Amino acid sequence: MKLSIIVPIYNISLYLKKCLDSIIKENADDIEIILIDDGSTDGSGIICDDYQKKDKRIKVMHTKNQGVSIARNTGISVARGEYVLFVDGDDYLEDGYYHSILPYLNGDNDIIVFNYNRIIDNKIYPIVSFYDYENASTKYLLSHCIIWNKVIKRTILDKNIFPRITTCEDLYSMPLLITKTKRIIFKISFY
Repeated sequence: MKLSIIVPIYNISLYLKKCLDSIIKENADDIEIILIDDGSTDGSGIICDDYQKKDKRIKVMHTKNQGVSIARNTGISVARGEYVLFVDGDDYLEDGYYHSILPYLNGDNDIIVFNYNRIIDNKIYPIVSFYDYENASTKYLLSHCIIWNKVIKRTILDKNIFPRITTCEDLYSMPLLITKTKRIIFKISFY
């Protein structure tokens, strides 16, 4: 298994189908998609179950509501992929995402940082994660502690890497990950 995609889900039924469609569109047998329904009450859990019936790569876990950190930790505990990608349930992947990062999932790279788009009022704003990747530093990474724009080697992820807090859990987790990292690369463009 090359990649585990972990999606923490809590009451996001309005966005969830777009997110899951973008993930299952990736034509790859060496990925697993782990959906953690964190006690949703809006039908998100039912959507997860429906998608599991459509795609054998999907595994759904229904848990009581404990927050995004515990949901992510739960996903890590069952992940089998060499690498892990966290996708929030209200986000989606661009077409061809998996095949564009596949060459970087070679076992040598511990973290792959990639660009993303921010969408506000249906307008797309590209966010470049780093311009000068030759001189990227730990200081830079610490100032960009979001987890969802990185693919991370599973062996550096402890099953309890995310603390039991409800916001900004990335700020706690990224410094811990960096201390275990030997090689980080910055993928500026997908294509």
